[in-house]
Amino acid sequence: MGMWTRKYCAPGSRLVTGPLGSRTGVAFVFAVIALTVLLILGTTFVQMGINDVRNAGVYKRQVQTQQLAEAALDRCVWMMQQDSGGADQINNKLQNYGHYTSPEWVTDEGDSYSFEVDAPYNGIADTVLLMSEGRAANGEAEQLRVVLKYLPTQSPVFGHALYANHNLTVGGDTIIDGHPELGGAGMFANGNIKYLGSSTTVIGDIHATGSISGSTNQEPPEAVQVEYAPQVAMPEIDLEWYRANCDTYYGDDVSLSGGTLGDWDDPHITFVDGFVSLSGTFEGVGTIVSTDGFRVTGNVLYADGSSALALLTTGDFMMAGTVTVSGLIYAHSVLDDSSFTGTGTPTIIGGICADVINVNGTINVEWDPRLKDIKSLPGFQGQVQTLSWERL
Repeated sequence: MGMWTRKYCAPGSRLVTGPLGSRTGVAFVFAVIALTVLLILGTTFVQMGINDVRNAGVYKRQVQTQQLAEAALDRCVWMMQQDSGGADQINNKLQNYGHYTSPEWVTDEGDSYSFEVDAPYNGIADTVLLMSEGRAANGEAEQLRVVLKYLPTQSPVFGHALYANHNLTVGGDTIIDGHPELGGAGMFANGNIKYLGSSTTVIGDIHATGSISGSTNQEPPEAVQVEYAPQVAMPEIDLEWYRANCDTYYGDDVSLSGGTLGDWDDPHITFVDGFVSLSGTFEGVGTIVSTDGFRVTGNVLYADGSSALALLTTGDFMMAGTVTVSGLIYAHSVLDDSSFTGTGTPTIIGGICADVINVNGTINVEWDPRLKDIKSLPGFQGQVQTLSWERL
């Protein structure tokens, strides 16, 4: 029978065997490895977060500079679409010099945008090459290369013998000749048309965005009278542009009795910071702008068949008596509606465009198609078409 023995340890001591000591060492190694992995992962996540923040900043600046470059493009298009000269005469400068460099516009945050335009592009008429740039405050920049085509157009409001931006009231023995055979129209109102008399004659089409009431004699037989027609917007008068580009300036009320104007390519602009009393014979082509209004005190006539006159105001236009005005009458204000009031037996050879029109008495209005071509009119605008677009 085999023998076996017991091993005793002294009281208070522990029996230590080889396998238990080995397990403790392995656990320590695994703990170190786990801590190392966690440290690596933590460092990686921190670095990824830093990269994400950096990339987000880069993307934000890219988007910001691209938006600034597009803002320069939008500003160029807006300037070209203004009156015949464009804001800051951009179109005239392109036509005469073939190049335009804009100012640098700076935002409150220190960002900026600008553009340069060359014309014509590849020898194509009315086509320009635009280089716009947006620059962030830190110096990063984005550029756009765009080919634009400028299409001159004329505001449709000047194609009517009478155009009212609101209601139109016609009374008395009135004759409105829109010369439809020359492409004109009779009347248009962004509102209601009301005939008070029984002997109103309109030659040409009649449109109103509201109702048409009362009786009228309309010619020719194919002419139409349309209620609730689509609205036609009235172009604005940019007083600051006219003040900055005028040839003659008056700082107070003035009486003008005829004078010599410019020509069709370079119309003479007279700017009056005040009220104008008007009469006399005018020779040449031009525009008179008044901030407070016009009163006709005598006949306003042309010296010859090549003369033309436009009368623009943000005040009211008043005619009375038997006077004749040769020229386009334009009265419009965004703050307080400007009106045209005609009483007595006045005659207008040109056209009337006003916020509110009140016609009473025996009045004749005859549309003059030549007036659409005066380049200093507020409605001489254009459309800009984008032919190509490239980010550089």
